[in-house]
Amino acid sequence: MLLKEETGKTLSLKEELGEQKYYSNLLKSFFCLILGGLVFFVPFQTGEEGTNILFGLIVNFFVDGLGEILFWSVTGIIVLNALGFLYSKYFITEDNWLKKMYKSDSLVLGSIYVLASVYAIMFAFQVGPEMVRGDNTGGVIISSIALPVSLIVALGGMFVAFFIAFGGLQFVGTLLEPVMRPIFKIPGFAALDTVASFFGASSVGAYVTSKLYKENIYTKREAATIATCFCVVSIGFAALVANTVGLLPMFTTVFFVAFLVVLITAFIMVRIPPLSRKPDVYFNGRVQTDEDRKVNVKYNGQLFRNAINRAVSKANDAESIMKELAKGFMEGARLTPKILCLITAVGLTGLIIVEYTPIFTWLGMPMVPFLSLFGIPDAQVIAASTLVGITEMYLPVLLIAEAGVSIQAGFFIAVLSLVQIIFFAETAVIILATGVPISAKELIIVFFERTIIGIPIIAVFMHLLF
Repeated sequence: MLLKEETGKTLSLKEELGEQKYYSNLLKSFFCLILGGLVFFVPFQTGEEGTNILFGLIVNFFVDGLGEILFWSVTGIIVLNALGFLYSKYFITEDNWLKKMYKSDSLVLGSIYVLASVYAIMFAFQVGPEMVRGDNTGGVIISSIALPVSLIVALGGMFVAFFIAFGGLQFVGTLLEPVMRPIFKIPGFAALDTVASFFGASSVGAYVTSKLYKENIYTKREAATIATCFCVVSIGFAALVANTVGLLPMFTTVFFVAFLVVLITAFIMVRIPPLSRKPDVYFNGRVQTDEDRKVNVKYNGQLFRNAINRAVSKANDAESIMKELAKGFMEGARLTPKILCLITAVGLTGLIIVEYTPIFTWLGMPMVPFLSLFGIPDAQVIAASTLVGITEMYLPVLLIAEAGVSIQAGFFIAVLSLVQIIFFAETAVIILATGVPISAKELIIVFFERTIIGIPIIAVFMHLLF
């Protein structure tokens, strides 16, 4: 960052701020970057449970510690969100905070809130049909997903402030710009979203993406691309997937192959509709210019200095660490009720369809010849698993866990479920709820594109490894 004095002399950022303030902000920026890295990216040994990141340990600590309190709190939040929507739409005329909260929500979205509250009450009090309150439906969505997500969004909003508010994002993004922009047509900042997903949770990555879009860092096309191509499931969940099909001993291979397939798929996805047709327009309506997309094609001292200066400038504009953390927490907390309702209604309905109807079995039938074309074994058995991931990403491996399929088929489905990314029990609804500029219809199209593109690529790795 350079400024000009009235004389025309170029003034550096260090001269403008003064050495003491410059280095103070630099120290604050890197201190917060390290703290953020410690929270999201550094795995800790957790005894017999293996490894987990600090953020995961914090979430688990509160989930386990709060127990029934958290369960009833989540149930209450879901019900109150539905009541709040109905009250704001039909009983409030003045433009107060509650009216503003639901002003942009359609009646369809409100119906989803109401359905979620009905599901939550049925599961909480164990009344109504088994298909809602069963362990494989309500138990999965509410107990296993909704409870941790209720904390992930708010706590994630707080801890990502370490990166966003104090310049860490600008520093890392500037250094990665020469790689991310030409290959994936997105800013270097997107690397943080991806890493936050891999080491934290896909919901964290989606939340970070929406936040950066609304802060005019990403355009509509970039935000939609990052949310659908790089907000992958966490390493911990990937390990659970591998373990379910008996591949935990070769987890490193499963994860590495999934990572490569994600990158290859992203390279293709950004160049085809619907992502390629998204406009390069920022949240505030400004059209992205060639200057905005300017790429430093070489790693050199100037690139590093630019990264440092951008970090310092952002840190200088930030409030105190505690204020920024509190602001991030409140922003995440405001999104939590709607996200919980969407996860409960959409996710639980999807699981009911999977468990109690043959719809996905029928949908999977056309996939059998496609899988056989690439020499994938047990095609008839695993066909439904190639599509069922659109409801919940754990379902594909769950469906074949006891089916006695070959190790090749288990490997194929495990990797495919990790690279499909779009599933309506969590990531898809969070993308929609947080305002990432992509519609539900487009998310479904992206899911099928990722599946069709991913199948032959994964098949190649499968044949090379086994």
